[in-house]
Amino acid sequence: MTVETVPGPGIFATPPRGKKIDDLESVTRFIQRYKNLKDAQAWRHVENFKEAFNGLRPEMTGMLAEANEKVRLHAPNFNLFRLLHLEAREDELHTPLVAELLNPRGVHGQEFLFLRTFINAMQQSHSQFPSPGEDFEQHTWFVETQKYTGQGTLDIVVSCPALSYLVVFENEVYAGEQPDQLERYTAWMHDNSEYYPTQALIYLTPTGEPSETADRTTYYTASYRGQIAGMLRNALPGISAPHLREIILQYLDVIQKI
Repeated sequence: MTVETVPGPGIFATPPRGKKIDDLESVTRFIQRYKNLKDAQAWRHVENFKEAFNGLRPEMTGMLAEANEKVRLHAPNFNLFRLLHLEAREDELHTPLVAELLNPRGVHGQEFLFLRTFINAMQQSHSQFPSPGEDFEQHTWFVETQKYTGQGTLDIVVSCPALSYLVVFENEVYAGEQPDQLERYTAWMHDNSEYYPTQALIYLTPTGEPSETADRTTYYTASYRGQIAGMLRNALPGISAPHLREIILQYLDVIQKI
């Protein structure tokens, strides 16, 4: 017997028009419900955050008030050297200030305090750094800045004629070296060795890097972050003047970041 097969609608058959509309409306309702759910969840998150924030607000207000009070009482961000843009000024700040502190007759009034702590700092880092002797505080010392010689201008010169002791500083904060600079300074020091047989040439930089031009010169490296900072920290307990202590603390903050 022959059976005639009639194809049915199958999965690719076009559904009735009413069926299509119902499906579209169902999808639309589903999307709307999803959006409503997401909006509700987002709103709950906002409400939860507001509730948590309101719970923290009294504590945060207290913390901010405490921080503001500390700023008012201590002004930790106030630094006169930075305010005047002097932190990078070698000739206007670092050379004259270091020289003033090393001068036992300086207006700081602390006599040999800074010179003593500096020599100690140098001897701790350089075992061969010459000692002026145990009684060096019994003699008169001289400190000069920008001392012109036929071999160049010396940044800082510290001397004690009675002890025949001489220290010359080449201070390099940001300026570059001049050709044969330390060798020329050594030549000048050699010319004065009859009067100052005990000598030391110090190459002072922010971090203590060696000279790039002094291949045949004996010198001692020193840094602001090392020996100068050490000098100041060790001197702090012995400083009698409160306003000088504050200046030293502000300068310490500066030299740690140059």
